Amino acid sequence: MIRNLPSREARDAGFMLVGVAMFVLVLTILGLSLFSLSSFESQFYLRSLHQTEAFNAAAGGIERARFALIAQDSLQVVQVNLPDGVDSTLAVQGDLGAGPTSGPIGNGDIWVRVRAHSHEATSVLLARFKLGGLDKVYNRLITTGYDLKLVRTPVDVVSDAKIPGARAHTYLSGTVMQLAGTDTSWNTPSPPSLAFASVPFRNPVQFRDSTTSPDVDSYISAHTVGATLLPTPTGTYNLDAGAIGSVKFFLSTPGTGIFEDLTGAPTIAIRGTVVWMVQGALQFDSTLKVISLTGKDRLIIVAKGNSEVSPTMEFDNGVNSSVPMVLAAFGDVIFDSKGSATNTKVDSLSIFATRTEFTGPASGATMQLNHLPYTLTPNQADSWTDDLVAKDLLPRPTSKGRSTLSLVPGTWQNLSASN
Repeated sequence: MIRNLPSREARDAGFMLVGVAMFVLVLTILGLSLFSLSSFESQFYLRSLHQTEAFNAAAGGIERARFALIAQDSLQVVQVNLPDGVDSTLAVQGDLGAGPTSGPIGNGDIWVRVRAHSHEATSVLLARFKLGGLDKVYNRLITTGYDLKLVRTPVDVVSDAKIPGARAHTYLSGTVMQLAGTDTSWNTPSPPSLAFASVPFRNPVQFRDSTTSPDVDSYISAHTVGATLLPTPTGTYNLDAGAIGSVKFFLSTPGTGIFEDLTGAPTIAIRGTVVWMVQGALQFDSTLKVISLTGKDRLIIVAKGNSEVSPTMEFDNGVNSSVPMVLAAFGDVIFDSKGSATNTKVDSLSIFATRTEFTGPASGATMQLNHLPYTLTPNQADSWTDDLVAKDLLPRPTSKGRSTLSLVPGTWQNLSASN
């Protein structure tokens, strides 16, 4: 029997069919692979995009918190009215683990932590900021909300006689800040041969555009609990904080609105850092003597004033103190020699008040008020007030003058989402 074999054309057609099928299969596999790869890349891209969006939202939250802290004197202000994507914002002053997260802004660095999200991605950022642009009111001899008055020819309260030369016996050594546009004639010697004859330079004068005073109300309210009462004038005041470096608060609440010492020879003995708060006015009618018990003591006097009593602080017949002193008053601070030949000398002094006035002594005596002893450099002098500010022991200005919160280099952290 004769078998007919397929023609060559048929055999070639079958081979081509198998080849086409294999080619289609390869293309299908390649297409599926490319589709899977593109899907993976798409998912990766979306995850990266969402993570970037979460990071940007957290970074924006950091900046928002910084501006909110500058604009408002409150730590908790950053916690409200959060923008889209920001889950929480926290500002902590001082110790990150134990510092306050609410209340007015004090002194010290501020930590800001922000948690934000975009879809399933989460970003947590942390940064530390340093307060800047804060008017250093206590790094001067005098910061006055308005002006400084230096009486040239004081009137004796007894004889009503002019006492020539008293202006020449008053020496104010240190920077003074007063309201722009107010009188600076106190810093113009007249006549030059008498006024400031032994001082080699005039006082540097700085100006501010708006008035300011110490926020005494808030300060006293914050430190009343636990303060030791000084009920009545006794002439001798042993204000003992316990040791060098220790701090103790004392409080006087005179029922008459004024704590007036008429004892004749008032003396304040200081150990450690002492803060004396007066809910009213404070007046010493005789020369006040302030003595140090350790050689490293400091005295801070804060007076609220009284609407029916003026001035808020008055030191008649002078002050003699080797103890660094800070005087903060809502109202006037007056040093008045009352026409007597009584010396006044304070080696380290900083006054922050609404107004200040100084009346020098008669011939034979001087009034010397120094921001720092002449043996110290300005940088050394600032250290004693900067330390008090850093410990939040001084009243802050009612007008803060704070303009910046600067990022502390090396503190920006991108935390894990579990934090």
